[in-house]
Amino acid sequence: MDINKEEMLEQLMGYITLDIEESTGTYKAARVRAAEGESAMQSRYDTMRIEGSWVSDGLGQRIQELENEVEKLLRIDVKTKREKVYLGSLVELEDEEESKSYFFILPGGGGRSLESGDTNIKVITQNAPFAKAMIGKEVYDEVTFRIKGKEKTYEITDMK
Repeated sequence: MDINKEEMLEQLMGYITLDIEESTGTYKAARVRAAEGESAMQSRYDTMRIEGSWVSDGLGQRIQELENEVEKLLRIDVKTKREKVYLGSLVELEDEEESKSYFFILPGGGGRSLESGDTNIKVITQNAPFAKAMIGKEVYDEVTFRIKGKEKTYEITDMK
């Protein structure tokens, strides 16, 4: 597996930073809309100010969550090579049809996809059931996981 974990982590941090910037801009606009809304409701159906406040509160919470992810990712050790799958591992799996899949187990950024050349790498958090099934396993160990009611078995063919 010729994938640089440090580059993949940088790519992920870039995506999260971009999300923070976009969310911050939207948050500021929502705060302005909420502040500029009529202070008294024009009718019993007029909820624009309240809804604007809810939107901005939700965005503020999302920004905080993203910033927390960045802090966790900055502390993760991706340089140390270990014999078992752990937090920070990049795992290559092969299914029964010899199709390969790549997973980067991290404390944040779950659900995102990264690219290394033609290779797609899925980021999963250590709390994901699939990650829990892999943690502690070694190369050539099998991982069985239930997907859509069916069991599927993978072999760990490589890891960094």
